Parts: sequence; structure tokens; C-alpha cells
Amino acid sequence: MNQGENVPRKIIVHHSSRTVDTPQFGPIDVFHKEQGFRRSSLGYFVGYHYFIEKNGIIVQARKEEEIGQHSITQNRTSIGICLAGNFDEAMPTEKQIQALGALLIKLVQKHHIEESAILPHRAHRGTHCYGLLLSDGWAQEVYSAAKG
Repeated sequence: MNQGENVPRKIIVHHSSRTVDTPQFGPIDVFHKEQGFRRSSLGYFVGYHYFIEKNGIIVQARKEEEIGQHSITQNRTSIGICLAGNFDEAMPTEKQIQALGALLIKLVQKHHIEESAILPHRAHRGTHCYGLLLSDGWAQEVYSAAKG
């Protein structure tokens, strides 16, 4: 069954909203499988294209051209990035910020995405995701600082 293709015009940044310090990718993969998410061509059920652990390690869960399952009205036109943590309660780690900046530079260049199209999940959904401690422009600021 062909699900179509993702044509990235924006990047949507999320937080996992989990407060644990252990790696989160595996448990989120199990949770998303239980929720009925489609398996990606990379073999994961995680709905985001990329996941950044607290130690800065980036895991790719979906190819960029695959339709994500991270923002219901935006899945066919966006790349989803999730950072481990609950940014209502604590800030992202410095390693996460550095990893996010490098990933954003790569994705913006590859897909010709405007800086203004790097957005928190809450820009498209009635949620406070990527966390109340972060401004709406936080991910754009991370990108801007990373590119120098």
C-alpha cells in the first residue's frame, strides 16, 4: 500500500514530555506501535523523522520523504523532530541543543526550508508542545546560532 510521499516545507519540533533520564527512543517506539502507527521503511514505529536523546544522540526513525505521524494536519509537508524531555519542567541539554542546531542546518539546506518554517508543534495543534519553558521562536534561534 503506497502511503504517498512527504514534501517537506517546514520542520516541526516536539518534546517527548517524559521526565526520565534513561534513553527514550525504544519506549516511544513501543508506545507508537501500540497506538497503531505505521512502521517506517527504517523499521521503526516512532512517528517523528528524527529523535534526539538527552545525550545529543540523534536517531533517524523515518526517511525524510516518508510521511510522518507527528502532527496530524502537517504530516505530508513537514519533518518532525522530537527531543527527549519535558520542557515544561526543564530545559533541553546543551548536547541536545547542539545536535538540533546541526540537524536543522542540514535539513534547511537540503530541503530549502525557510528559517521561519522551523516551528514548535503548538503552532499547528492545540498543545503546548515543545514545552512552556521554550518560546515559539526557540528552535529558530537554535538554528540561527548554529549557522553562525
